[in-house]
Amino acid sequence: DAAIALAEFFGPFLEPSATARAAEVCAPPPAGPEGAPHVWPHEHPISRFVAEMNRCVSRLGLFCPATPSTCLVSPHGMANDANLSCAADIVAFTAAAMRYTFFQKLVRAIKYRAPAREDWNRGGVKNWSNTNLLLRSGLADSYDGCKTGATGQEPT
Repeated sequence: DAAIALAEFFGPFLEPSATARAAEVCAPPPAGPEGAPHVWPHEHPISRFVAEMNRCVSRLGLFCPATPSTCLVSPHGMANDANLSCAADIVAFTAAAMRYTFFQKLVRAIKYRAPAREDWNRGGVKNWSNTNLLLRSGLADSYDGCKTGATGQEPT
């Protein structure tokens, strides 16, 4: 998925978390395929990316009054039950991301195609389809925003 692809690509350029694992900062980690906790190793690119997401939360001064605080353990956003946030923080975080032209280009693309990383034995080309239905609604030219998550209840 696109969130993992971005985390894997940018993660090597980012600093790891100050703690051993981002999940230790926030909440229990999400379950893996067999129900066991899924936590990426401390130096893994995805862990580094998530650590940077949490540093951005701190720099932006995000703090949800109804929850302990915005804290992320996965690049998947609020689709991951271990990620904690509130609507106001999601809006502020998204507005900060939308300042970057590259991010705007990605979230406005209906489809995106990129080579997979050879060094992780993922050769070939990967294709993503944006699940933001507003992009297919005829409003794409006037739409200025992005989809910030999924509930699983969206029409297909």
